[in-house]
Amino acid sequence: MYPLISQKYSDYILFKKTFELITRGDHLIDTGWDKLLSIKATINKGLSDELIKTFPHIIAIKRPLVTFIKITPEWFAGFTSGEGCFMVNIFKKF
Repeated sequence: MYPLISQKYSDYILFKKTFELITRGDHLIDTGWDKLLSIKATINKGLSDELIKTFPHIIAIKRPLVTFIKITPEWFAGFTSGEGCFMVNIFKKF
């Protein structure tokens, strides 16, 4: 198993909350819809200008903080492969 060990884990937690909210049908009532929009306001690019205009009372929820990051060689290799590149600069101090 390869657990999510970066802030991607917080994305997973928020996705799971939305999935559970929709599965229960809570999104069909006003308070549930507001919770869904509060989560949306936290992830990716947040709420669009149109959603902000339509739902001005929505406040983004606090993003879960991932504190147990342990980078392994396997994770590092996968990260650099997935992102395309990874660059480190070393400068000589004078």
